[in-house]
Order: sequence, then C-alpha cells, then structure tokens
Amino acid sequence: MKASGEKNAILSSIEYLNKVRNVDFSVAGDELQYSCALELNTGESVIIRLAFQEIFPLVFPDIYIQDSQRMHIHTDGNGKVCYFDGSSVLFDLQNPEQILLDCYDKALENLNASCETSYYKRELKKEFNAYWLENAKQHIIWTRNVHQNTCCTTRILHTESIPVVSETELDAKAFAQNALGIKAENAWVNGIIIPLRSGAPLPQIKENYKWSEVRKYITANVTTSVKKQFEQYLNATSSSWHRYLFLIIGDGGASIVFAFWVSLSSKRPVKISNMVSHQIEPVYIKRYDQEYLLKRCGSDMDISKKNVLLLGCGSVGGFIANNLCQIGVGSLDILDKDVFSVENVHRHFLGIDMLKGEKGKFKSDLVQQKLQEMYPYAEVSSLRLVNRHAEAFIQDVQRLQAYDLIISALGEPTINLALSKILTERRIRVPLICCFNEPYGIGGHVIVSNLTSDSCLRCIYTDTISSDIVSFRGSLVKEGQNFKKNLSGCGGSYVPYSALDSQQTALIAARTAANVLTGELTSNKVLSWLGSEVALKNCGYEVSEFFNKYNGAGLVEYTLPPNPKCPICQCK
Repeated sequence: MKASGEKNAILSSIEYLNKVRNVDFSVAGDELQYSCALELNTGESVIIRLAFQEIFPLVFPDIYIQDSQRMHIHTDGNGKVCYFDGSSVLFDLQNPEQILLDCYDKALENLNASCETSYYKRELKKEFNAYWLENAKQHIIWTRNVHQNTCCTTRILHTESIPVVSETELDAKAFAQNALGIKAENAWVNGIIIPLRSGAPLPQIKENYKWSEVRKYITANVTTSVKKQFEQYLNATSSSWHRYLFLIIGDGGASIVFAFWVSLSSKRPVKISNMVSHQIEPVYIKRYDQEYLLKRCGSDMDISKKNVLLLGCGSVGGFIANNLCQIGVGSLDILDKDVFSVENVHRHFLGIDMLKGEKGKFKSDLVQQKLQEMYPYAEVSSLRLVNRHAEAFIQDVQRLQAYDLIISALGEPTINLALSKILTERRIRVPLICCFNEPYGIGGHVIVSNLTSDSCLRCIYTDTISSDIVSFRGSLVKEGQNFKKNLSGCGGSYVPYSALDSQQTALIAARTAANVLTGELTSNKVLSWLGSEVALKNCGYEVSEFFNKYNGAGLVEYTLPPNPKCPICQCK
C-alpha cells in the first residue's frame, strides 16, 4: 500500500466499521486483508475476513466466512459471500466508509439468516443449482420437457465430452451432433425421471450421500401415485442396479432439475431398496431445454406453439426471421424468390461466408440453414416451391389459413394489397403485418391489419375523397419522387438505405409480431419510426407533411384509420 499523508480509504473505512458496528477488524497478513471473530445471530462462532483491492471503493471488498459448520445462502464453497450485484446498485464513491458499511451489513444479513426462515429458503432455492454444481461429480445436458406428473424412464446418450438426455434417443443424438457439434457414441445409460411435489424442500447439499437417505428424500417428497411408481422400481430384484435419478421441482422454465447417479450391487439378488453396497454421486444438470432457454430471454412460451409465414427475407426480412427465432416462434415458413449475392452482404442478416461453395443459392434457403445452425429449436422451412413468387403463393387460400400470423417484408405494396384483399374478402382471420423501409434512413413502417374488421391495409392506400388507390398516406417522403439507384444497369437497381435502417424496422416488426401472437395487440395499427432527413435532403429530395408533423417524435404509433371510401373492407 502506497504511503499517504492522509488516512487511506481502506483504513478509514475499517475504523468507521469497527466503531459503528462495534466489531474489531484488524490487519490479517497485509494491509489489504482484515479479519474479525464474530458470533452470528444463530449462535455460531465464525471468522469474517475482508479482502480489499487497492482501487477500493471502485471495487467492493470480497467478504469470506471461515470456520462455519453449516451452509449459508449466497456463499460458495470457499466461503466467499455474494452480497451485492455491483452492476445494479449505485454507490457514492466519495463516501467509502458508507460503502463498506453497506457491504458488511448485506453480507451479515445473508450469514445471519436461519435455515428455518422463509428468506433463507427462498434465497437457497434461487442459488440451488450453483451450490449443487460445486459438489457435483458429473454433468449432464438436459433437453427434455419438464412438464410431467408421473415417473418415467429415459435413456442418456454418452458422447465424447458430456452425456445428453432428450425426449427420445434420436433427439439426443441429433442434439449432440447438430446443436453441440460433439460426436455421439452408441452407448446408453438408463435413467428415471421423478417429479417431486410442488413446494418440496431442497435436499441437503453435501459431497457424500447414502442410498437410504436418497430413497427417503424422494419418497417423502412425491405424490402418492409417483411414490407407488417409484417403489415398483425399488421392489425389483437384482444383484446390480445403475441408474440416473432425475428429480424435478416445479413446472416449466423456473423448475429446478438435479440428479443422482446411483450404482448399487449385491453378492446375491435382493430387492433394490435393500441393497447396501452403493456409489451415490450428485449430478449437475445443464439445462438446454427450450422452455428454460426462452424463459431466460424473457420470451412467452405460448409463442413456441405458433406458426408464422414470412414473405421476403431480404434486408428487412432476414433480420425479422432471426428475431422470430430468438423469441422462440414455433414454426417459421419463409418464401423468397431472390438469390443471395455479394451486393446484399452489407445490409443483410447473412454474411459473405454464405456465398461459399455452390453459387446462386436462394436467400430463404440460406436463412433457413443459418438459423437452424444458430438456434437449437428453430423450426424454419424455406418453401422450396417450383414457383417461389409470392404472387402465386398467396392464391393458396387453404394454406394461408394454417398460419397464426403472416408477415410481408417484400416492400412491394401491390403484392401486400393483393394479399390483404384475399384475407379480407375470404374472411381469413389471420393477422397480417407489412413492413418496409423508406430511403436514406428517414424511417420505416410496420402496418398491422386483419386483427379487426373496422379497417384494412387498403384503407391507408385509398384516397379519402374518391375510392382511387394512392400512395401510402403515412409516407415520410413527398409523393412522386423516384429513389431507385443502380450501379450496374436495371438488374442492379436498389433503394438506398442501410442495414441499421433494416434492423430498426425488423425490430419493431418482431416486437409487434410477438404482441400479436400473445394476444397483447388486438387492434389494427401503424407504427412508423422517424430517422434523420439530412441525407435525403442533401440528395435533393423532399419530405412529406406527415414527416414534418411528427419530426423528432422517434416512433409514431396510431390506429390504422378506417376509410369509408375503401372498396375492399368498406369499414364493416
């Protein structure tokens, strides 16, 4: 510690802590380590050690408990106490004495918690998997559904690195090879999945277990029907029995899943429940199941049951497809007639690596390949039809009815209006989202229709005086301007906007899709994001009155307006 004319922050904070809390922390080894003997509220005598870094209070001290005879919440196997998440708490760095006092008080709150209190039990449950991991002798990857109320057997696949358990043997092999990229051996071990009753207490966490206490814990914490099923396994006669016992507390993504490896043997055949010679090992379960992963990212599990059609997976559509897989959409069909080319690279979800190998690949085929490599439960299908044109596909009314949502990222209003007309006139109650960018980063739009019958997409493309079709009435640019550019003739024409613009539009579209699929959004809407007009004006173009009205608003959201002049829905 560097000498200073003033008391350093650590020393002054220690003196303050000693005075305010009537404790006696003193140097333990060097000027960065301090310790004190304490008696906790539970009557346990322990040593508390504070370990500082020289840059305190910018970095909080590590706090350890020593000589403890019991398990404490938020405390790892080395006695280190977790007391604050520094990323979520704001402290006044000009007051190091108070910072140390707050750290000490929070650590003592955890250490003083009695095993019988609801706080202790609640916090232990939150951190149970971390505690279990410290003593686990084996790790297993879990990809199964956890929703069950009966005992069942399962098979565990051995691989070159870590065993995998799934719904079926085929699923386990596919997950190991495709999602994890590890070689699956043709070797299997048996297991039993045992759902514990709701609110069952957690087992004591330790290194060594007896077969009798494992049996007792299970039978004391299952329903009557599950107990009978489990006892059927135990009543079998054998001279050897080797199983993984998978235990589940709770239901769904918040469930706790842990396991024991049980290896029993006997000199002669006896009931499994009576076997004495045993090897019991705690097993840590690394959860890869879909419900757990979706819950971790804040997704609604109901979305995993939905079927979505995406028309167009270009600059906007590619990012939408990625976002839909991230939120866990159950099934995604993609239709796009365009081939991916080098000109697409800098504003598309796909990168230049997708141009390797065979040339002339369709965007939708490549997007499917990419997404299935990225997300283990992505059910993505590129519609490899003889005719990949959306104009032909939307005539298949029966197929349109099979979807929970249709998203058009084609950016072609003529096709969008034709699709909306089919849905409206055939009374197909499938929500429709149309999304597109406007040029030079000035903004983008997401239009939701067919949720209600009081308006349709054609309403906002219909003149309010006559029934004539007009340009999109929410446009951000003045009507009658041509924005298409080309660098290599007509075949290379494009509308100038960037990948950032596409991602902005795609993000709004994906959020809107999620709200539609979960039932949160129930009315037809228009969502428009407004960017900067500088680039557009510098190129000699003009903005619309709509843009001038809402300039600076960022995101404009309004009800898709009914139009009595609309020849399609007639606002019925």
